Amino acid sequence: MNPFAGCVNLPRIDVDTGNPIYASINGVLFHQGEKMVVSYPGGAMGNAYVIPEGTLGIDTAAFWGCGGLTDIFIPNGVTSIGHFAFQDCTGLKSIIIPESIASIGQYAFWGCTNLTGITIPDGVTEIDKGVFRDCAALTNVTLPDTVTSIGTYAFSHCSRLTNIIFPDNLTKIDSNAFRDCNSLTSIILPDSMKIIGRSAFSGCGSLTSITIPDSVTSIGGNAFGIGEITNLTLMVGQGSYAEQYAQKNGIPYEIAEE
Repeated sequence: MNPFAGCVNLPRIDVDTGNPIYASINGVLFHQGEKMVVSYPGGAMGNAYVIPEGTLGIDTAAFWGCGGLTDIFIPNGVTSIGHFAFQDCTGLKSIIIPESIASIGQYAFWGCTNLTGITIPDGVTEIDKGVFRDCAALTNVTLPDTVTSIGTYAFSHCSRLTNIIFPDNLTKIDSNAFRDCNSLTSIILPDSMKIIGRSAFSGCGSLTSITIPDSVTSIGGNAFGIGEITNLTLMVGQGSYAEQYAQKNGIPYEIAEE
């Protein structure tokens, strides 16, 4: 956990060379044994940072509030990005997540308002709670087929998100996952889908079509924002759970072609 999170005027962090646990590499705090970035000083000079080769992880809130950073380079070999790792890095425009990453923590990129695109590598199995919440400039997202679930509020308030390709093995979209994604117009859910959470697409006012496969067996209350999405038509299978849901909730629907 970053002990200096929010210290926006801190230019560097120095550590005694005899410290057996922590080290300072160019003014950035690292945990030696775990080979992990612990804290990037919020007042550091420059707008780009290259994480050193040999680093294995990015700790909780390591870059929290570093609004001056526009580019961060993560080397292959880093396996985890901690909770809140890049929260409120409002200047961040570009980040390449390497193939070695296996997990991305909750709210890792929350409030990165200038981040425009992201590609998640193979190996990541879950888009955790709030990971890209309030990323207002995010326009497109590519998810690998290894992802099986999208957590609550994962992409909520991504108001410019126009395109997301859902992976073939996705089974669950949790509550409020895409809430207020006002630029989404059409969604096709994969045949692997089983659960659509409460208010998952609530407030997506531009949505006109959602294709829901027969594999879906649970749809939460107000999943599509009843009364909020005025031009929405659900594309469903005849006799499917989705058709029953549409009938029960008064949502226009059509029977999808086989």
